[in-house]
Amino acid sequence: MNRRTVFALVATLGVVALSASVWGVSVLRTPRPAQAPVEALPTPTEDPPAIRTLRVTVHDAEAASPLAGAQVNVDDRQGSTDAGGAYAIDVPGGTLPSVQVTFPGYEPWAGSADATDKGADAILLDVPLQPNTVRGQVVGPGLVPLPDAAVRFDGKLVPLDDEGRFVLRRVSIGDPVTAEHPRHLPRSATFDGYPTLYLTLEPASVIVRVRDAMVGQEIPEAQVCITDEQCQSTDASGQATLRQVMSGLTVSIQHPGYGEASVTYQGEETLDVQLTPEELYGVVRDLQSGEPLTNTILLVDEQLLRVDERGRFHLTGLGNIHSLFVKSPGHKRVEIGMDTPAQAGLHDALDACLEPDRLPCADINLPRFAVRGIYASYNLLVWDRPRMLELIDMVDRSPMLNAIVVDIKGDFGYLVFQSDDPIIAPVDAMATPRLPVPEFLQLCKEKHIYAIARMVIFKDSPLVKARPELAVRHPNGAIFYDREGMAWADPTREEVWEYNIAITREAIRLGFDEIQYDYLRYPSDSTSLEVVRALVYSVPSTTESRTQAIEGFVTAAKAAVDPTRAFLSADLFGYALSVQPDHDMRIGQRLKDLAPHVDYVCPMVYPSTFIPGNLGLASPTDSPYDVVAISMDYGMSRTSTILRPWLQHYWYDRHEIAEQWRAAEEATDAGWCFWNARGQYDELFFVPPEGLEP
Repeated sequence: MNRRTVFALVATLGVVALSASVWGVSVLRTPRPAQAPVEALPTPTEDPPAIRTLRVTVHDAEAASPLAGAQVNVDDRQGSTDAGGAYAIDVPGGTLPSVQVTFPGYEPWAGSADATDKGADAILLDVPLQPNTVRGQVVGPGLVPLPDAAVRFDGKLVPLDDEGRFVLRRVSIGDPVTAEHPRHLPRSATFDGYPTLYLTLEPASVIVRVRDAMVGQEIPEAQVCITDEQCQSTDASGQATLRQVMSGLTVSIQHPGYGEASVTYQGEETLDVQLTPEELYGVVRDLQSGEPLTNTILLVDEQLLRVDERGRFHLTGLGNIHSLFVKSPGHKRVEIGMDTPAQAGLHDALDACLEPDRLPCADINLPRFAVRGIYASYNLLVWDRPRMLELIDMVDRSPMLNAIVVDIKGDFGYLVFQSDDPIIAPVDAMATPRLPVPEFLQLCKEKHIYAIARMVIFKDSPLVKARPELAVRHPNGAIFYDREGMAWADPTREEVWEYNIAITREAIRLGFDEIQYDYLRYPSDSTSLEVVRALVYSVPSTTESRTQAIEGFVTAAKAAVDPTRAFLSADLFGYALSVQPDHDMRIGQRLKDLAPHVDYVCPMVYPSTFIPGNLGLASPTDSPYDVVAISMDYGMSRTSTILRPWLQHYWYDRHEIAEQWRAAEEATDAGWCFWNARGQYDELFFVPPEGLEP
């Protein structure tokens, strides 16, 4: 029975009793049975509201500052505090909810709401969060403390004690902690929730890689030093590892023959250092085979340097050298500019040494170059400009050709250029061509055409006219003239040598790539053999005197050409390749005398100049392939000097011309030249329609 029922019953009984008294009604009283005593009723209180608001305030337990964004979990319902650290949520009025609060960098809090006023509409809950604590230490290998390390957390330096220990507060999961030390590698770690943090630093080390600045070659045995006492040598791969290095440290690198280099270590894993050579050892090699090129000249700032018998060279004072020019017969000439800073790959011809004996070392690798040319006479250059331009154009368009041979001193002894040289000028043999030599050479340069200057040497009427004392004479003292009416200069006279060498120098100065000597012999053309044999020279004509004169002149000429950028070649009769080696054919011309003193020997293996029976052929003229093939076989077996044959481009049809060409191509990769005195060439042979190449 509730309180309301009790109150109603008491009120009813009172009313009944009052009525009986008023109306005088006697009430029959009957005895009541005994009843148990009634318990005292509880004091009535107010019921709580059905829904109340839980208000949670979260703050730092030490700083008392509100914590915005704290995660609040109320009976599995989640939310986060606002900017003031407050969070509110409705909860059932008759319950005291369970609350959990978390915030990064703080210890978690858990509890239940406690409302003293159970009738209140709101429950207030104050949650002070305690900052977490992480203890750590910075150590090196072997757990050696590093008290002078620098630890950074939240952008600030953290103090360390004498054992390298530190304390961090308010550390969130994933927060980075970094440690640095002058002689160790920096370390960064992220907090994973574990209350202790060890930062073990590895000793700082750097790999120093040392290379040659000129060719990029690794340099072994270079000294890599931090101080005078702390040095290491690079290994075979040019590397050395330095340990216990600190940022800002200067690393110096040295090796004999190189300039010293210094770099500042800034924490890199590797340091790439290039040393600049101050001297240079090397070998000149054939690019294709790698074989040394022993017949090579280096012009070091135009000063001649020869390689040794193994193709080796040694340059000193590299820093004072401006240019290095390299020439070797049968190969492309190269110039290496030394003024530019050394840089690997800057010069195509320079490569790391194939067989490095000592450093600094660089091989000079020369690509092969084959001359494939035609001849243009003195008359064409002097009188027929249009035809000369046509020939230049043909060479430019031809897939076969890359060279032109032109007369600078023609068959009649006249020159195609003007000169004030005191040896040349008095002869008065100079002409002014319709196509001036400088213009011709400029066209060749623009079109990458190799320009060869042909010189007729001892057949020389202008020289004899100007200097009659230099003439070849009859026994009666009269000047000798051959069947063409040409006078000959005496091959034994050094004044004749000097005149032709002076012309050679002028041709080189003009810019010719090669000087080619023809009529490099004694005269043989006259009315009879007896007349020729009776001719008078300053030195009586014998095999020995003739060969010495020719060899002596060529030797002197080669000495003049070697210090220049040009090559020297010599024409000789094709028959000279196959005759007995000691036989000079009474003209002083022997392969064994000429070949050692020129860069190229150019035998005139014109089939029409051989007579029946020569080379074992019944009709050499009808055997163009065999004449060239047999002659070249003879010659190449007798000399190591490059043979570049003259081929016949007259009297023959295209097939016979092609047969000579085929034999020459099979015999040598050094090239060939075609001869036609009038400059009349079968253009379709040299510039064939596509698909019809020979």
